[in-house]
Amino acid sequence: MLLSVLKNGNASTVAVVKGVRKVLEVARAAAPPGLSINELFDQSKLVTSSIAGVLREGAIAAGLTGLMILLFLGSWRSTLIVLISIPLSILTSIVILYFMGHTLNTMTLGGMALAVGILVDDSTVTIENTHRLRSEGMTLAGATLHGSAGIAIPTMVSTLAISCVFTSVVFLEGPAKFLFTPLGLAVVFAMLASYGLSRTLTPILIGLLLKGEHHGEADGSGKWFARLHQRFEHGFAVSSRLCARADDVAQAAAHHSGRRRTDAHAGRRHGDAGRP
Repeated sequence: MLLSVLKNGNASTVAVVKGVRKVLEVARAAAPPGLSINELFDQSKLVTSSIAGVLREGAIAAGLTGLMILLFLGSWRSTLIVLISIPLSILTSIVILYFMGHTLNTMTLGGMALAVGILVDDSTVTIENTHRLRSEGMTLAGATLHGSAGIAIPTMVSTLAISCVFTSVVFLEGPAKFLFTPLGLAVVFAMLASYGLSRTLTPILIGLLLKGEHHGEADGSGKWFARLHQRFEHGFAVSSRLCARADDVAQAAAHHSGRRRTDAHAGRRHGDAGRP
C-alpha cells in the first residue's frame, strides 16, 4: 500500500514532515506484528539541506564582509560595530516576515543572504565619517553626532533606492509572485532595519567602543595591526597614483594620436586643393 501526503501552498514542508513522522510513530506502535511501515521519500531533507546551504553562504558572506571592513577601516572596534548590525537587521526582517505570515524557506533566507553585503553600507559610512571628523580634531562626542547626522539623508536615499528595486516584486503575477515576493520583502525589511540601526544603535556603539581608540599612533607594543594597516593604505595610495598616471598617459597618447590624424587629414586636404 502506497500513501502520499501532500501539503497545501501555505504549509511548511518541514512542519508537515514532522507531523507525519509523529503519526507514523503511533501507527508503527499500533500495527500488528509483521506489518512494516517505511518512508519512501522525504522532501524535507532537500529543504533542510537547501536552508543549511543558504545559512552557510550567508555566514561566509558576513565573514568576508567583516574582513574587508577590517582591512579598509583598520579598526577591530569599528568592524565589530558593523558586524553587530548584520544579525540585528536580519532578525528584524525575520520578525516582520513572521507577523506577515511568511516562513523561513529557501527564498526568504536567500534574500537575507543576498542582503548581507548591502546591510553594512549604512553603518560603514557612519563610522567612516566619524573617523574622518575625529582625524580633523573633533571630539568623539561631536564626531559621533555630526558624523551620523551628516550622512543621514544620502544613506536614506540610497536605502530607499535599493528598497524600491526589490519592492517591485509585489507587482508580479502568477507563481513568480509567490516565489519572489518573500525574497524581495526580506531584503527590503533588512535594509530598512539596517538604516534604522545606523541612526540609533551604531552611534551609541561608536561612543562606547571607540573611547580607547587613538588615531595616528602606530608605534609601540600592540600596534602591529595599525602599522600593517598603514602599509596597506600606503600601498593602496601608490597603486592609485600609478593607475592615475597610466590613465593620464593613455589620454595624452590618445590626444596626440588624434591630433596627428587631424594634421594628416588637413595636409591631404591642402594638397588636394593645390592640385590643378
